[in-house]
Amino acid sequence: MASDFVLVVAAALSITAVLWKLWRSRIKSSLLPPGPIGLPLIGHLHLLFANPPHTVLQRLSARHGPIMSLRFGHVPVVVASSPAAAKEFLKTHDAAFASRPPSAAGRIIVHYNADIVFAPYGDSWRHLRKIATLELLTARRIDMFRGARMEEVKSMCRSLLVADDCETGIVDVRGRLTALTFNLITFMLMGKRYFGKDAENDEGARKFLEVIAGTFEVCGEFPIGDYFPWFPKFLDPAERRMHFLAKSLHKFLSDNITEHENRRNNSEKNNTDKDFLDILLSLRDNGDEHLQNKNIISVMTVRRKNLVTAGTDTSAVTLEWAMAESIKNPTIAAKAREEIELVLGEKWRTKMVEEPDLSQLTYLQAIVKETLRLHPAVPLLVPHQSTEAVSNVMGYHVPRGTTVLINAYTIARDSTAWGDDALLFRPERFLGTDLDIRGRDFEAVPFGSGRRQCPGMALALTTVHLTLANLLHGFEWREPSGESIDTSKEQYGLALLLAKKLRLIATPRLEQGTL
Repeated sequence: MASDFVLVVAAALSITAVLWKLWRSRIKSSLLPPGPIGLPLIGHLHLLFANPPHTVLQRLSARHGPIMSLRFGHVPVVVASSPAAAKEFLKTHDAAFASRPPSAAGRIIVHYNADIVFAPYGDSWRHLRKIATLELLTARRIDMFRGARMEEVKSMCRSLLVADDCETGIVDVRGRLTALTFNLITFMLMGKRYFGKDAENDEGARKFLEVIAGTFEVCGEFPIGDYFPWFPKFLDPAERRMHFLAKSLHKFLSDNITEHENRRNNSEKNNTDKDFLDILLSLRDNGDEHLQNKNIISVMTVRRKNLVTAGTDTSAVTLEWAMAESIKNPTIAAKAREEIELVLGEKWRTKMVEEPDLSQLTYLQAIVKETLRLHPAVPLLVPHQSTEAVSNVMGYHVPRGTTVLINAYTIARDSTAWGDDALLFRPERFLGTDLDIRGRDFEAVPFGSGRRQCPGMALALTTVHLTLANLLHGFEWREPSGESIDTSKEQYGLALLLAKKLRLIATPRLEQGTL
């Protein structure tokens, strides 16, 4: 009799506990941001396949609001699509959303997230961030390569005197910009150039370019394990390819470390900090226990992948968009040239724009800001992840472990922030205002904001301003006969490209011998 009573009580308590848990779960679910109904197992992943993800999410946010809940496989996702929503995640609750979700790219390519971009928020990330901000990407280090940047820009401008197609005079602008920015970054990273005169033409250089191209491509693929962790990793084609590329990339970097070590141990002991790899080796030799060779490979991997992606690919993409919009709108190009001529003085025909001139070129800066606003190279910022539950994000509950996507593309086209002409390219909107794109304001966040803001922002902006100024100053540009620039069409990939690569005809404006 007593045992029956105990069983009844135990059953009642168990049922009560289950009902209580279900009730609390339902209450929490009702406090989540709104969102569309998902499918069993895959959630909302199917919505991202038909069109570029940023435009799909833009349409969904117009229906469900500036903060929206989704589910990609087993991963809960929240999307921010307005300046106010971005501010909640990147400033108000920055610490709670400062981590990164696990990913195959971070685990395989950069030694289990041992880098600034993929690393979860914590002591290891703080140390890597310190190295980047206090050693590699300081104003002094960036200035150290000022001469190299100017020489690369001059070299590119000289190369424009010879067209890709001699009969038509057409220049592949995208190709020239990619070569320029790639050379700038690889020279800073390891003291080598891969395009143009005096470039590295050996077998190692060729393999490096192939590996980098493959890394860009595979990082834009769909790793099944990121959303379905139970899926066998050996069956995932994206993971298999990542392992192959990582092996090649790490071998190449190890060889570069050995080459730099040999140089440091021989004739150049008193002048070894020539590039970022030299700086990292100096830190290692001075006792930084976090910088053994394996760690240096991780740091250099992400510096290549993200300085080459964020500093090369995105800088080249931004420059192509800026050129396309400027040439499509001749008044904009004319205003930029007039400002440059005023700053350079009456002998402007014999001068190129140099970095000290850039601070005076306010209209040129406005062109770059407007380009980054309307055409952000990375339309969806690198995902964030919540390290704790947050219950007051614009009135909604965001559980721990939620992936947060910031739709920079949608935010920068918000008519409530930018007016009815938000879709027009109008640099004048940045004149006479302190509104900026460096992360302080949230109406446009091309570099992110807060703890996880892009550490290479200053370098990228310097490169873009210097190159754009000299392209507009040094040449008159026109579209080939029968062709027209269409900036309304995009090509989505690892970066947001102009759908049809920019091809123009360049006529020099400066006196012979200036370039």
